Amino acid sequence: MAKVIIGNNRMKVNELKNHFNQYGFNDFTEYNRDNILALFYKKLNTIDYCNYYEENNDFICTVGTIIYRQATGISALKQILRDFSTYNIENIRNVSIGNYAVIIKKGLDIYIFVDKNSIYNLYYYNDNNEWLVSNTYYHLGKVRSTNKFNYLDILEYSFNNAIIGNKTPIEGIYKLLGNEYFHIDLNLNKMQTKKLDCNNSLCKTSSFDLFLSDLKNIIHVISKNYSNITISSTGGLDSRLFTALFLSNNVKPQLVYGIGNSKLTNTKVRDLEINKMYSECYDLKLSLMNWETKVPFNIDWDYSLEKFGELFIADAGNKNIYDSFECIEFDYITFGYFGELMRNIEWIDMISSEYFTLQQFVEMYINKNIPVNEDTKRNIYDYIYSKFAAICQAEEIDINMIHKDKFSLIHYHYRRNADTVMCNLMNIYGHSSIVLSEDSLLQYILNVPYNKKMNSKLILKVIKCLYPEILKIPIYSHTKEWIYNPKKGTIQRKDISGKVPPNIKRIILESQYKKYFIKINKMLSKKHNGNFKEENLNNLKQLVVNELSKYHHQLYDIDGFEGDIRHLVRYLGIEYMIEKLTRRR
Repeated sequence: MAKVIIGNNRMKVNELKNHFNQYGFNDFTEYNRDNILALFYKKLNTIDYCNYYEENNDFICTVGTIIYRQATGISALKQILRDFSTYNIENIRNVSIGNYAVIIKKGLDIYIFVDKNSIYNLYYYNDNNEWLVSNTYYHLGKVRSTNKFNYLDILEYSFNNAIIGNKTPIEGIYKLLGNEYFHIDLNLNKMQTKKLDCNNSLCKTSSFDLFLSDLKNIIHVISKNYSNITISSTGGLDSRLFTALFLSNNVKPQLVYGIGNSKLTNTKVRDLEINKMYSECYDLKLSLMNWETKVPFNIDWDYSLEKFGELFIADAGNKNIYDSFECIEFDYITFGYFGELMRNIEWIDMISSEYFTLQQFVEMYINKNIPVNEDTKRNIYDYIYSKFAAICQAEEIDINMIHKDKFSLIHYHYRRNADTVMCNLMNIYGHSSIVLSEDSLLQYILNVPYNKKMNSKLILKVIKCLYPEILKIPIYSHTKEWIYNPKKGTIQRKDISGKVPPNIKRIILESQYKKYFIKINKMLSKKHNGNFKEENLNNLKQLVVNELSKYHHQLYDIDGFEGDIRHLVRYLGIEYMIEKLTRRR
């Protein structure tokens, strides 16, 4: 399913139904009994796929992407409904793969839960016994009686790409977390949010070999259940890992890459070139997408916001991006997210001590270019510090002496909020999941010592075990060229001259990579680090500043803003959303 709306105020659910009908969401199942109205929408691109099953006035619906006991569709739904009579929610999730929400009605009770790491977004409000649940908080706010807004959460999302925890920019609208579930008592017409007893120790993978085996098995199950596997691919290591995974499983994935023309899409010529190498070397279909930013850049914002809700903000409301994915044929797509957790960020490697404090972490974490006054900066710092302090307390981590090995356990809470937008967006069209968010895999990754992730050792080790020849293709990550050292199993920056470092060159010439070296070295010598050519967007920052001037925003000295322009556009997108919500009636 692409979307779910369920609530006890039929008028408001019907209001959303009429709204979504205008934006192509018109294929749905309706449940209008027992004091509730529920709408379960089919995916826009995937046909003949069943995600709703009803039996003896009970029902089950799954939204997002779920494989249960290696099955999908009607057989999976029937099995979950049967198992739920004797299994608890944790038992169901422990034998499921994917990022999803599950809605089960048994008698006069409804239970709703999401995947353990809450990658799949489900939001709700519960105001004076009126409750409503859906995938996007904007649309909940659209029919809610009144809305107030959280300024610190707005700044956190705009300039740090994520809101840690269950809050949203709209006060009183929350995200359902993986350690929670909804219980709806249809007899009393009430919904409660209850805690789940999540025992992560049951899911920990104890060794690299078991991790690799689990990873390969999950890819095998995905490949068995979905055709036309697709990877949104770049020249880096994260998407390369998944290309290697599917190739090692005798699946030839389709590769897709968007070609933009501005800093808002941030697409690179070098990424495209490396995708062409993948395509030629492994006979893979490469589909290119038009991601050009229109002029003006916000011309399609009304359409994008009303159709996709707050998801539009991450892509700057670029309708070309949405149209591209609507035209691409895929049954399942993945992006390589959470690969970042398999290697260290530069900050952790630069710390000379084995330990750091939470204060150091938060100072690193917070965007230094937030254009607000000093009092607001202090408020943001205190607000975010308190969130991570609570995480450390839950993980039993001393905030004054955090070992580097614990870094990923903390930083992951950022990743699971910042790196999930495309997964949620793609589940509107077809199936998508963040494979490395599967709990058995994630628990291993988070507990690997930091020194085994240095210079990308862990992810390179996995790729080498799966499909080593893919490491012959040049590596381009974070706008930089990298050289793979096959003896050390690490990567090293290419030097400024554009040449392969002599020590790496010697190792390559002595290894199995010799016959590829001359061709690849010529490719690496080219300078392809730039964006695609920008047209009519050279003064993008001024265009954004001009748009911001139309709002009563609380930013400070935006003319002097020196950070990533996409952060200002995120903030502008939220201001646009707030204006729509405050003027809707």
